Amino acid sequence: MHILTKIFVVLVSLLAVAIVPLVVVQSANEATFREKWLAARTAGTATQASLDSERSLRAAVESDLQSQLADVAARLGRLQADIEERQGRIRSLEAEKSALAESKSGLEARLTVFAEADRVRTELLEQLNGQLGRLRNDYLAKEKELADSMSRNAKLQADFEVASEMSSQLREENEKLKSRPVGTAVVASGGVVAHVPADRDLRARITRVVREGGDGSSGRWLVQIDHGSRDGIRPGWHMTVAHGDGKNYVGDLVIERVDVDRSVGTVVWPGQGNAPEVLTDQVVIAERGR
Repeated sequence: MHILTKIFVVLVSLLAVAIVPLVVVQSANEATFREKWLAARTAGTATQASLDSERSLRAAVESDLQSQLADVAARLGRLQADIEERQGRIRSLEAEKSALAESKSGLEARLTVFAEADRVRTELLEQLNGQLGRLRNDYLAKEKELADSMSRNAKLQADFEVASEMSSQLREENEKLKSRPVGTAVVASGGVVAHVPADRDLRARITRVVREGGDGSSGRWLVQIDHGSRDGIRPGWHMTVAHGDGKNYVGDLVIERVDVDRSVGTVVWPGQGNAPEVLTDQVVIAERGR
């Protein structure tokens, strides 16, 4: 045989020997491979279903996210508008702040002026109060002085009226008294005053003194005392006139006329000597039964 044929025969034999185990193995593994293929196919179907479910879920999530993004975009738009509005408000407030700062500066300047004016006003008020206090004190002093002057004037007027009345009475009685002995009788405008005994003890003081009828023994004292009818004094009482404590005798006072709070009479003394010295504030004493 030719060499190539031998080589071909050998190769065919080798291939037959090699293919037989492969065919056996293929026959043995076909069922296994089929099961694996079916399992893989089932797994692929499940995977596809899972993939489809995931795709649906993804689509739903994407739709939800799109909705949320739309809401967020709307909110962002509203927030942006609110921010712009707030920024405008801030700019307006800053402008108002600047205006208020300017107003504050003006007010501070005005307050400074007002404070200075208030200080000046306070000083002026203090000066005015001091002047008013001094004027008030001067007014009160002048008013008191006026009241004192009016009181003195009223007192002098009363003294003048009493003196005028006493002088008028003395002028009427002077002629009658010249012919009578001193100390024996007293003549009033209507005649001799009858002696009336005193019904109580009493001490008074001379408040007015008028000298009438000349000097020496012919002089007469017409006096007024500070007690009257409300104290029980009656016309015709004879009272003792004395210095100070009542121990130094001066003369006798014969009461001629009595008012409510004062009495008027003539001082008489015994003998023909000179008239005694009769002064204001001398004591006049009445004794019960005299």
